[in-house]
Amino acid sequence: MLRTLAQRGLGVLRESDLLGRIGGEEFAVLLPATNAIGAAELAERLRVAFADTPVIVNTSPLQVTASFGICGLNGELTGVDDWMAVADKLVYQAKSNGRNQCMSNAALTIIE
Repeated sequence: MLRTLAQRGLGVLRESDLLGRIGGEEFAVLLPATNAIGAAELAERLRVAFADTPVIVNTSPLQVTASFGICGLNGELTGVDDWMAVADKLVYQAKSNGRNQCMSNAALTIIE
């Protein structure tokens, strides 16, 4: 399942973007030269790519949803650890708000 979802993700991302598994079923995407709006739009395209087509596992279709935490860079965040902590917090906020959605620190709004 993870390989299938990673392939779907790569199909949505640009050549300059970097997708990596950070543990379990969690992935991170680095989006160089992308503003908060562009990052939110890309996260939404990823969410749809994952949710719109079931993943076939042992001939059984499984519906997959994804929650995203989008951390834009600002002067208060000084490094990767800060960015990842904010993104992680936003993922859990998206999950607690009902899952299958994207949360951003740009305006702390839900993108649906």
